[in-house]
Amino acid sequence: MSHRNSYTYTGTSGTSYYAEVIVFATINGVTDSRTVKTNTVAAP
Repeated sequence: MSHRNSYTYTGTSGTSYYAEVIVFATINGVTDSRTVKTNTVAAP
């Protein structure tokens, strides 16, 4: 199973940004999580 989502953020021109997302999954009553860091991009 997979899930996809998007988030739009209007940053300051020329400034670089990245996102850190905490992902949770539960299988057979056991929950695990991890932090995923996106690529860094510069606002146009």
